[in-house]
Amino acid sequence: WTQAPCSSKNYSARIPSLHRCGAAQRMNFSASRFQNQPPERGSFPLDHDRACTPLRDEFLACLKAEGNEHVACRALSERYLACRMDKNLMARDAMENI
Repeated sequence: WTQAPCSSKNYSARIPSLHRCGAAQRMNFSASRFQNQPPERGSFPLDHDRACTPLRDEFLACLKAEGNEHVACRALSERYLACRMDKNLMARDAMENI
């Protein structure tokens, strides 16, 4: 298939708009590939033993009840993160840094 030159008389309803005047050739998606980057604070292992699941569920219920206003659920968030740090599910860090 060869593309017809771009001119007003070569336009037709049968040619999809992306193929008119080389638009498909100009859409170079490979040039804008994203680079994967590791998380800023490293990986966070899953809680396979569900040691902190009750705290997580309590925090998520609070978020839902408060319309996703995280400030209202800060204490629950700190308890959940402390549990994860205590169980070595994340690196220990001061709450001010998290």
